[in-house]
Amino acid sequence: MQNKKPLEVLLTGKLHPEIIKELSELKGVNIHNHPDTIARKLTSILPATNVLITRSETAIDRELMQLMPELKYVIRAAVGVGNIDLDTSTEKGILVMNCPGKNTNSAAELCMGLLLSLMRNLHTANTTVKNGGWDRHKFSGNELRGKKVAVIGLGNVGHRIAKFLNGFDAKVVGYDPYISKEKFKDYGVKMAESLESAIEGAEVLTVHTPLNADTKGLIGAPQLELLARGSVVINGARGGIVDELALLRALDSGKVSKAGIDTWENEPTPLEGLTKHPSVMCSPHIGATTIEAQIAIGKAVVAQLRQAISDQIVDHPVNLPGIEKIEHPIIQQYAVLSEKLGAIASSVLGFQPDKIEVKVRGEISAMKHSTLPIAFAKGFMRGKSTEHVSFVNAKKLLEKSGVEIFSVKDEKFTAYRSAIKIIVHGQNKDGKSAEWKIGGTVFEDKLQRLSVIENFYFEVEPRGNLLIFENQDEPGVVGNIGTLLGQHSVNIQSFDLARNRKTSVKDQPKDGTKTGLAMAVVRTDSPVSKELLTKLGSLPHIRNAWFIVL
Repeated sequence: MQNKKPLEVLLTGKLHPEIIKELSELKGVNIHNHPDTIARKLTSILPATNVLITRSETAIDRELMQLMPELKYVIRAAVGVGNIDLDTSTEKGILVMNCPGKNTNSAAELCMGLLLSLMRNLHTANTTVKNGGWDRHKFSGNELRGKKVAVIGLGNVGHRIAKFLNGFDAKVVGYDPYISKEKFKDYGVKMAESLESAIEGAEVLTVHTPLNADTKGLIGAPQLELLARGSVVINGARGGIVDELALLRALDSGKVSKAGIDTWENEPTPLEGLTKHPSVMCSPHIGATTIEAQIAIGKAVVAQLRQAISDQIVDHPVNLPGIEKIEHPIIQQYAVLSEKLGAIASSVLGFQPDKIEVKVRGEISAMKHSTLPIAFAKGFMRGKSTEHVSFVNAKKLLEKSGVEIFSVKDEKFTAYRSAIKIIVHGQNKDGKSAEWKIGGTVFEDKLQRLSVIENFYFEVEPRGNLLIFENQDEPGVVGNIGTLLGQHSVNIQSFDLARNRKTSVKDQPKDGTKTGLAMAVVRTDSPVSKELLTKLGSLPHIRNAWFIVL
């Protein structure tokens, strides 16, 4: 980027002094270093700011961006971008960057430090000796060797934790539905088929998932009850993944003997019952707070800024638009549709994929369509990664989980002018080959439609609140669904039902009647709660029920 005047760079997050020096030495920039300052109070600097470098302290919302009309770049000196309004930044053409993977080791080491201290009672032994006490038998602890340790989430930090635990000869069992069996083998982790089977009987539980709608409260009272009595729980991922009140009750009952917590649901005012509990070891969200991590993050910030001001492609763009130039508007429509199909697939798919084939059919097969598999990957990985999923990193994140994705042309397809069909290959729980498909089309170059899930065919607009049901094709199912939704004041926009009588013998009712399976896609005016979804799934003849927001 060519500038006649220096770029004004505002720092509201604290960076290592070595990094401040490197930033100051960049040509063509003026550095304004105001760490831990409320950004809105910097009224003399904001109007001229071109680059904002921040950590978690500053909420970069629409209001703040309105005060910064010259803002062109935001660099998050960390992984998460939850404090940044990405829609507004994209709307205003502000490029957002982050620094993923730079604090992985420090976060993993902190969790291991909490775990080892608790296993050997170092947290209480230290206080006792400092206060003049000396009771060696009081601090008899336990070894990790031979203990069943449940690692929930095998992303950047989780698989690093697994490596450390293997070094202690622990029995490491992991659960992560988005990681392939091959990756589990690479990490030396026994693969659990469900969250419950991973946790059941575990003597240590440590969580390493992102925080989203699916993982909030993931570890609650039912899960804690599955642990071995006297177990240890570690949360160094995100506050809210472990239900803190349920954990407190488990500590009081003795079901959980100790807990180590670095990330809290309410920061900086965490639940007092936990912070004052004698069996809880606390730290104030310092997983990334090592000199090494901060220097690594800082150097990534410098590199990103240097690339940005030199008009180069940055290493970690969060909201960079399309991968290639889209020459025809219809490809844009299919890219949006592909992302929605990916989001549906991530919820409905019942096995771990290892290969995803995107069939580009009809007229669009002759156009540039490399954006379509990436768009599907973006939808599929939404909410499954600790990193923000964008068009730039979606394919990489999917491949990192052990899944190959590619596109193939199907020029001879004639059912519609154009369409896409995604075939997902993998293995089911029995280790047998599995295949699943989803597809869609666009009418009049603008009307997106979900057209197929497995062997069920529709013409449904994939938008808003979607309930998907798989059920035995029996009388009364539709009425039961409508009645229960009505009882919970959930209004139905549309109800599309597809039937499949070509059902295998094993799926036939035991009374000898001939029936098949059916699938319904229901659009509702309002969201469906987890509790209501559970009730819907328990209705007669319902085999599966999913709720997705598109």
